[in-house]
Amino acid sequence: MRRAAHRDAAEPAIVAALEAAGATVVRLSAKGVPDLLVGHRGVTYLLEVKTPKASRSGNNGKANAGQAEWRARWRGGVVAVVETPEQALRAIGMEVSPERRPWTKEEREEYIPAPRGHRSRSPSRY
Repeated sequence: MRRAAHRDAAEPAIVAALEAAGATVVRLSAKGVPDLLVGHRGVTYLLEVKTPKASRSGNNGKANAGQAEWRARWRGGVVAVVETPEQALRAIGMEVSPERRPWTKEEREEYIPAPRGHRSRSPSRY
């Protein structure tokens, strides 16, 4: 029986930032497969989460053997490797200023459009 996949320490903050920005996030756990499947504004992204350099132990952020094998066989889009919430947001095409704090619930409802097919409680600014 296979054990649960090891999750990187940076992942919870990255997932929270992506979800706060209006993205749908699915944690993947098959051997070698990227960590996150992210849907945002009609586009699908694959993200590999690595622990930031300051706290890495052992692999120096490189793909392990299973990940390298999977990527060699993958015929889809690019897999983005991210270490921080800001990198994850940039990977899905969002502008991030250095002083930007996380979205509040009110800001998200005000500025980020609801997913397609859903009604928003406030008018979209896009």
